[in-house]
Amino acid sequence: MAGWTFICIPPIRTRTTAKHGLMIGWSRARFAGVIQLSNKTANTISVFVGPPAGPKQLWRFAYLPPELDEREAIAELTDHTPFEMDSPMLIIGDLNSRLGQLSGDDGDNPRGHILKAHIRATDMEMINTRLPVPQMTFSNHNGSSIVDLVLAEPAAKATILDF
Repeated sequence: MAGWTFICIPPIRTRTTAKHGLMIGWSRARFAGVIQLSNKTANTISVFVGPPAGPKQLWRFAYLPPELDEREAIAELTDHTPFEMDSPMLIIGDLNSRLGQLSGDDGDNPRGHILKAHIRATDMEMINTRLPVPQMTFSNHNGSSIVDLVLAEPAAKATILDF
């Protein structure tokens, strides 16, 4: 697609299907700022976003598969490389973390307990809660949950005008 930029983590191939994977894309015509790749892991893509001359935010996009160890999953989200330390961070993605009442979900899970502790310790805001009514982000025959989350560190949350 002309005028678009993409960064991706290719899906893991099994015998019958492709699983996981993550891709982000943006239109250069609609975004006048700078987007620069910071870091890429098996489950995250981190980019610096901001004006051409000025402070940047770190946006971490993530897909954390359910089978990933809880503590390893949270470390993937929250660990900063040395050059990322001074940039306020947004975490965006399918975290497979159920946060219970904190998100408006009716359930929680072990990964959610660890993530809640991190949110409280760092004063992050869960941007999903800005919606007047909780919006389920996953649904199947077993039920519904809120596992797709947007989290913002204090310096980044003030820049979010609408959600």
